[in-house]
Amino acid sequence: MIAVEDWVCSACYPTLQFLTEPLCDCCGRPLPGAVLSADATPFIAGENAVSAEVPPRCGACLSAPPPYDWMRASFAYNASSRALVLALKYRDRLDVVSSLAGWMALVSGGLISEQELLMPVPLHWRRHLARRFNQSAALAQVLARRTGATFAPDLVVRTRNTPPMKAMSKRELLRNVRNAFLVPERYCAGLKGRSVVIVEDVHTNGATIQALCDELRAHGVARIGVVVVAWVTGNHHLSRVSEPL
Repeated sequence: MIAVEDWVCSACYPTLQFLTEPLCDCCGRPLPGAVLSADATPFIAGENAVSAEVPPRCGACLSAPPPYDWMRASFAYNASSRALVLALKYRDRLDVVSSLAGWMALVSGGLISEQELLMPVPLHWRRHLARRFNQSAALAQVLARRTGATFAPDLVVRTRNTPPMKAMSKRELLRNVRNAFLVPERYCAGLKGRSVVIVEDVHTNGATIQALCDELRAHGVARIGVVVVAWVTGNHHLSRVSEPL
C-alpha cells in the first residue's frame, strides 16, 4: 500500500480506484478478472501479470491496434481522481504533482527507461498563458526525474487552439485535432528510431493522443508510450476513420 499523503485524507484514499492486473499489455485496460482497488500494490507493473507466452491483449486492441505501443493509467476516472486532477489543473495545487508522478512511475514500471524522451501533451500558447502552467508538463518533469528519462517539454508544440471536445462525434474529434501538433524543425532529425512517452492528466476519447502519435510517427519515432493519471475507462482509443475527414 502506498502511504496516504498529507493531502489525501484516510477517508478519501480508499475511494481512489487503482487499475489492477490483469491488464491489457497494450492499452492498460483491465481485462476480465481485474478489479478496481484502493490498494496500489497489486498493479505494480509485472508483479502479478497473467502468465502467458503471448502478452494478454483486450479485444479492442486486437481488432484495431492503437497508435501507441503501450499505455498505463494510475487510476480509473471517478469523483476522487477527478478532484485531484482539477486541484492541479485549475487550483494551482502543484503540491500534488510529486505523489501523482510517483503513482505514474509505479504503474509504468519498467516500461520507461533512461533512453526515453518524456513529453507532455502540449498546450496552445494562449491556453498556457491563461492557465499559467501546463499540468502535464509538471507531471512529466517529476516523472522524468524519478525514472531517469529525459524531460522534453517542447518536443511537440500545439499550433492551433482547438475548441473543447465535449459532445463531438468520432469524426469531429479527429478533425478537431488534425494538424494541430508540430515537431519543431530543430528536433526533426534526431527523432528517427527514438522512444517517446507522452504524459497526460486524463485520457478520455483518445483523439489528442492519436494526433500526437501521428506527428511523432511521421518523424520516425519507433516506440510510443502513454502514461496518464486517470482514465475514463468507459472509453477506448479511437479506431481510424478511413474516409476523408
